[in-house]
Amino acid sequence: MRSIVQIPALAVLLLGSVLPLSASDSWSSDFAASRQKAESEGKSMLLDFTGSDWCSWCHRLSNEVFDQAGFEEAISKNFVLVEVDFPQNKSILSQETIEQNNTLAKQFAIKGYPTILLCDAEGIPYGSTGYRAGGLEPYMEHLNLMVANKSKRDELLKEAKSKSGFEKADLMSRALDEMELSEELTTKFYGDLEKEILSLDTDRKTSLAKRVDTKAHLETFSDKVKKLVDEKKFDEVDSVSEEMMKDPLMTGDALQRVYMIHADAQIAAGNKEAGYATLEKAIAVDPKGQKAELLRKFIDVRRANDAKSSS
Repeated sequence: MRSIVQIPALAVLLLGSVLPLSASDSWSSDFAASRQKAESEGKSMLLDFTGSDWCSWCHRLSNEVFDQAGFEEAISKNFVLVEVDFPQNKSILSQETIEQNNTLAKQFAIKGYPTILLCDAEGIPYGSTGYRAGGLEPYMEHLNLMVANKSKRDELLKEAKSKSGFEKADLMSRALDEMELSEELTTKFYGDLEKEILSLDTDRKTSLAKRVDTKAHLETFSDKVKKLVDEKKFDEVDSVSEEMMKDPLMTGDALQRVYMIHADAQIAAGNKEAGYATLEKAIAVDPKGQKAELLRKFIDVRRANDAKSSS
């Protein structure tokens, strides 16, 4: 049961025009009925994949955003709200709802909680997020941005219809980029569009083609390193890794992955400090990113364990 917490009226007034005010305050657990309602009322759906009786980050999101009095008022004119719950206490849900929610988790490739999806009335996602600190106003601004990005997507796809060749492929690829969905979710729901883009982009210049090629290069590199480690050819691992770092596709997250694969091999070879140093290089790629924070914690824990083992 969602409680309501009073917030200042200013929080509602600053939410902007994309998500106007309305009087609705209801969440539904029936996905099919919500789709019908969204279609009949010309709305999108907001899906909250949550663990109501165990997930601390879900509780924080509910307390700081969803349970605030202004939230439902600000969003319900354009969205049907759907709660997709995965409680430890299954008795609070009907068997039908449990089965529905399990199906939805697979359908939308849910990897963690909370996951918030914005979907059109057909159930096609165009925005994905989770917990974000800051409370109602920043969260609504974030949702507004995803709605605006959907509009940009639609404009690009409309423009693409009158184009051909690479120009068409580039516009469609940029349209996919606007949504910032996970790779798996994009392929699940926009796979036909991806195929068309790649068929038109014979020179592999679109952002989609570069992502596909980057993934393929990383998989080949990872398999090669694993084989060399199994064969204990650690010197070759170093040379293969150094060569991979020169690949022009290896930037940002991809370059971090190269460093991490190399570090795993170094640690497997017993050269822990070299591995930690390589992980520091991965951190330096994006020192403020979430992966950097996780890597710092990993290094600290491993070094603490090393110190205990040697004492």
